[in-house]
Amino acid sequence: MISLYKCFNDKTDRAAEKYRFAWHVLSTLDPGSSWLSQLHKLKPKDVSGPGRDPDETKTTNSHYQPSWIWLAQCTKALSGSELEISEDEFNESMHVEWAKARA
Repeated sequence: MISLYKCFNDKTDRAAEKYRFAWHVLSTLDPGSSWLSQLHKLKPKDVSGPGRDPDETKTTNSHYQPSWIWLAQCTKALSGSELEISEDEFNESMHVEWAKARA
């Protein structure tokens, strides 16, 4: 189970680095554009799940404000094939959710 958790964290870190690199390139090529109002610079605290962390006692669920990344609108319409995931991807995501619930 630890290797599954480590794999998920590595995947998340790689995705965050790709985003940071793309954001840097876009901000260099097109500074001051309208895309900056929705896609912000990604900080380490932004890389979290959509819900409140279990050890976070300062805020209640009713006052919890998720990271901007969960509120950003999709910039392109997704086709049906992009919305579907394979059984392996589904099982892996359920393992991750289970691991987070047990942690």
